Amino acid sequence: AIMTNHRLTKRGAEPWVVIDICLLAVPLAIIGARIFHVVTHWGFYSVPAEHLAIFYIWEGGIAIFGALIGGAIGAWLGCKWTGIRFWTFADALAPGLLLAQALGRFGNWFNQELYGLPTDLPWGLQIDYPNPAWPVGLEDLVQGPHTNLRDRASVALLDIFCGSADSAISSFARTYLYSFTLGRLSG
Repeated sequence: AIMTNHRLTKRGAEPWVVIDICLLAVPLAIIGARIFHVVTHWGFYSVPAEHLAIFYIWEGGIAIFGALIGGAIGAWLGCKWTGIRFWTFADALAPGLLLAQALGRFGNWFNQELYGLPTDLPWGLQIDYPNPAWPVGLEDLVQGPHTNLRDRASVALLDIFCGSADSAISSFARTYLYSFTLGRLSG
């Protein structure tokens, strides 16, 4: 919020209007993340005995695409409420969102919950075995830093190539959305 506030006020917005937008965007991002997870894992939640588990977010299960969709809807509503143009807000938000995603990926690594295929490359990560997130039938091997390294590398490259992006409205936001989607689809 600090980085977004700084970028928005440089564009003439009222200081800390970002908090008003976040009041809608953050809860809707969490709800969207959970809904997306439930929809993409419907085989588990469709069992009658597991219907209530849909609401057990503390047991895990959120998805970043759902968070982006829900957060974007909340941000759009917050922008309508505050009079800020949505794409101006999205462009101001993108660098902070990149930083938050990179930090979140370190959490995934410490939790050992997202990883790639087996590798013998020097940057492979040792994942403790057995692990509840371990794919069935896969032996105890060094795993590639698939999701974590790719996302952190994407963040670093975007920071290097896009800079502050203050000269072009929403170019940073578009670059983030395009590269994140392409990175996910390629992996």
